[in-house]
Amino acid sequence: MATQRKKLFIVNVDSEATKDQRDAFTTFLRSKHSNGGCWHHLPFTWLIADPVGALKAVALRDRLKIMMPGVTTLVVEVAPQDWATLGSKSAQGWLEKYLTRGNWSD
Repeated sequence: MATQRKKLFIVNVDSEATKDQRDAFTTFLRSKHSNGGCWHHLPFTWLIADPVGALKAVALRDRLKIMMPGVTTLVVEVAPQDWATLGSKSAQGWLEKYLTRGNWSD
């Protein structure tokens, strides 16, 4: 049986996106992708973990296009190598779980 490849995405939207639009996208992510979830501690940025490898950047972009028409977006699949943060302890738990190399690599 083939091993599923874990994926991580960074999503960023322009400041034109309203709080209601951003909240709706966060709710969508948490309901549809609860197996990995998302980190959203910066108002226009999400980190999305997909431990089963089902998501695609184009699908996330298309969802944003529906939920935030006319808003400039960027969706990038990344492979975490190194990271650093400065912020609240509550924001760090998710990052430590999904970005720590030992938890990400198979």
